[in-house]
Amino acid sequence: MTLRRFGTLAAILGALHFTLALGSMAVAFSLSMERFDAGQASDEGALEAAASALANALWQPGISIYAAIFVGRPGPWLLQWCIVALNSLLWGAALAWLVLALRARLKRDRRF
Repeated sequence: MTLRRFGTLAAILGALHFTLALGSMAVAFSLSMERFDAGQASDEGALEAAASALANALWQPGISIYAAIFVGRPGPWLLQWCIVALNSLLWGAALAWLVLALRARLKRDRRF
């Protein structure tokens, strides 16, 4: 596993994570706003519940760290985006390590 391959894969997977996290948050928000604007009951549908759960999972651990630092008050907007970017890079690095480790194990097992 070379550092260049790891960094490239981590950046690609981090960008995919960022896109998926923002997309799921946008879907959950837009569906809840339609219901809120129409004055409907607070029953969320299956798509909204799934998108909300996915967004909540993908924003971890960045949101927990941010909430622990800025308890009850908003932080600077630049810091918010830095935490979001670092969170996605952390997910990308973890997934890249997992993919490359599994690939190396499969190569090693095939030799025997």
